[in-house]
Amino acid sequence: YLEHKAIYEWFQISYDNFSRTSREIHHSEVHRFFHSLYKAKLITEGTLSTPFCSDCSKGLADRYIYGTCPHCSYESANGDQCEQCGTTLESTELKIPHCAFCNQINVTFKESRHLFLDLNQVITKVEEWLRSNTAIRKQVRNLALGWIKKGLRPRCITRDLKWGIPVPLDGYRDKVFYVWFENVIGYLSATVELLGEEAHSLWSDESTKTYYFLGKDNIPFHTIYWPGELLGDKNYVLPHNVVGLQYLTYEGKKFSKSKGYGIFADQAIASDIPSDYWRFYLTWIIPETSDTNFSLTDFEERINKELIGNYGNLIHRTVSLINQKCAGKLQVPRRRDTDLEAKIAEHVDKIVRHYDACEIRSALHETLALSDCGNGYLSTKQPWKTNDPDSLFYAAEIGRIAALLLSPVIPTSCEQILQCYGEASESLRVTFVEREFAEVEPVFTRLERLHEKL
Repeated sequence: YLEHKAIYEWFQISYDNFSRTSREIHHSEVHRFFHSLYKAKLITEGTLSTPFCSDCSKGLADRYIYGTCPHCSYESANGDQCEQCGTTLESTELKIPHCAFCNQINVTFKESRHLFLDLNQVITKVEEWLRSNTAIRKQVRNLALGWIKKGLRPRCITRDLKWGIPVPLDGYRDKVFYVWFENVIGYLSATVELLGEEAHSLWSDESTKTYYFLGKDNIPFHTIYWPGELLGDKNYVLPHNVVGLQYLTYEGKKFSKSKGYGIFADQAIASDIPSDYWRFYLTWIIPETSDTNFSLTDFEERINKELIGNYGNLIHRTVSLINQKCAGKLQVPRRRDTDLEAKIAEHVDKIVRHYDACEIRSALHETLALSDCGNGYLSTKQPWKTNDPDSLFYAAEIGRIAALLLSPVIPTSCEQILQCYGEASESLRVTFVEREFAEVEPVFTRLERLHEKL
């Protein structure tokens, strides 16, 4: 827990509440949610065969067995879902099941009574929500609708395990809830832990917008099962947006922690490469609409060319020229450049729309296009020859606005840059005020010999 928290802090990922689903507040909310769904008759009873490893002499959670997927023949599919084709599975469907702990094939299945979530009563409403929600991306919507079209079977929500949240129902008190069912309720319980009873009012308010950022394999749970649970409970708002990301590969292959293939958080921290660089490149390649690839060569090139050669260049030469030509002080322009102002506003409006739509990659690319516009403007005006403070004013404004728009991506660097502006405005429009600039050192340094650092 503390190790994960430290990693997130290094990457400058902040939380209002860093919670855990092992806490009592979560158990309480899960029990309340379960009783509500049980009362609504969305919980049914049935039998299920669950995995048991003879060599380890213990029951296994579905994610701790692997085998061949019956749908795509991928040989390392987990017992709850195949990461190759994305199909959710029951562990009994796997061919040649192996125990993930001992890697042996001595996996047997024991049949016992279990509880199931049956969404047939609400699935029409789930589909209506999916079709009418314009915030959800097309590929996310289509994936979920494809699942619904195939038909949903009641899905087991309990397991015969010793760890987990106990089931509060007679006849099933020796079982625990299956993690896929209860962990999504953690969104609610973490809010309750932070705000108390006010959280329930917030989650019930129709004006509240909830956003979910997740990988492709979790799309069905957040577009079908979680909305189904919310509709069955009848108390809380449905997701405003489910931002389902595709897969990220490393040098053309799948990341694998067990095989040591890829770059992992502890390596990133130990590399001495600034967290802003990692954030920038990961945003540049974030797999929003299709699978993308992490390449060390591309990482180095994008930092040097796009971050430093484009935006870093704009900031450094603009502020340097202001200090050289204007003694660090800029007056309000004598002549307005309305065409440039309109072009800046057009870029800004596009960037804001991308952020609102959770199109983070497009927002970054468009912000760099704005920065490139500033570099082009300087090259055209050549203030180092003409001593034109008006062109420096506009270039500085582009740099300031870009810093505000890049702050979600590279927060430390943008804070440094904005400090050069003194009392920098937070407006995303060209602001006509006099400014005094501090001396600026290069904010960014080139990446070199990256393969040697990682």
